[in-house]
Amino acid sequence: MLIASEFLDILWVILWIFGIEGMDGGAPWSHGLFMSVIWSILAGVIILLIFKHIKSAIAVSLIVFSHWLLDFITHPMGAVMNLVPAEPDLYLMFYNSPKLGLGLYNHSKVLAYIVEFSLLGIGILSYLIFRRIKNNDIQGISG
Repeated sequence: MLIASEFLDILWVILWIFGIEGMDGGAPWSHGLFMSVIWSILAGVIILLIFKHIKSAIAVSLIVFSHWLLDFITHPMGAVMNLVPAEPDLYLMFYNSPKLGLGLYNHSKVLAYIVEFSLLGIGILSYLIFRRIKNNDIQGISG
């Protein structure tokens, strides 16, 4: 699940190494809305093929896409790097398409960090709750 949540950034690093995406040229292949949907679906299909478990496949797909949603809220992050407000940097589709991003980092870095760490906490709490429910279900079936 942790890999799923960071999959788009992992993909970005790979694409950056091969010169497909750059530091300041945007990242439509890893972080564009259209490709994020494609990567999310592909990740779910791979999980389904490997584990034959539809709920896990759906969960992984949603977690991969959740990365884009958080980036949409916080990006552009140029304000963090340059200390000046930056323009939206998440492509809708590919190069030359409109760019998206609410720019929370442009308005308040502290609030952006609070949102990011709150969502991390919600994710961890959700995992622990659902893990406990699953373990109780298994014990109830076997006991």
